[in-house]
Amino acid sequence: SPNTIIDEYDPTLGYHPSVPPLDIRLGLTTSPLSPTSNDVGSNTPKTKQQQHPPSITTPLPLRWGILGCSKAAHDFTQSLKFLSSIGLPHSISAMGSRSISRASKFATLHNIPNAHGSYEELCADPTVDIVYVASLHPHHRDHAEMAIFSGKHVLVEKPMTMKAEDARYLYDLSIRLNLFMGEGMWTRFFPAVEWTRCRLGEEDGVGVGVGGEANTPIVE
Repeated sequence: SPNTIIDEYDPTLGYHPSVPPLDIRLGLTTSPLSPTSNDVGSNTPKTKQQQHPPSITTPLPLRWGILGCSKAAHDFTQSLKFLSSIGLPHSISAMGSRSISRASKFATLHNIPNAHGSYEELCADPTVDIVYVASLHPHHRDHAEMAIFSGKHVLVEKPMTMKAEDARYLYDLSIRLNLFMGEGMWTRFFPAVEWTRCRLGEEDGVGVGVGGEANTPIVE
């Protein structure tokens, strides 16, 4: 069943089960794993190279370093392990904390091979391609900057920074050094967002732009 929960690992660690986004399950948005339109309904025999392009079917795994031992870091690590379990090219190479004891405990819990007792050591680790920043919000700018200057791609847990100019600085810095810089925003998978995306997808099969406001009432 397309709605079946496909989460069969580490059930004791408190991870929320993973389900493909509703718009993908309903066929309104193409999954990255779905066949392309050129493959659908085609009876033309494909060469071995066309069937198994090395750059697509055998990519090198993206090696992650986890910066911080927060609950967000725990959940994100579980998500990466899920991606690895279904064959997507992700692996977790290292974790870093301000304390080697906390880093080691986190690494043992998640079976991560390398634990570092400082963020600087994590960012300097040659086995890490991309750093997930899960430290306290006020330190996001400094830790992301450290990772970028160490030659790492960066994904920062929301909010990216405390000030807009700091976010712009990190973005411009990553562009200058030809590195990826992104913000982890899981709102896309909220049921309300999925419902909205599905409704937008019903407009002649394509999405349409919508503008508006959402206000939260505050009771004093």
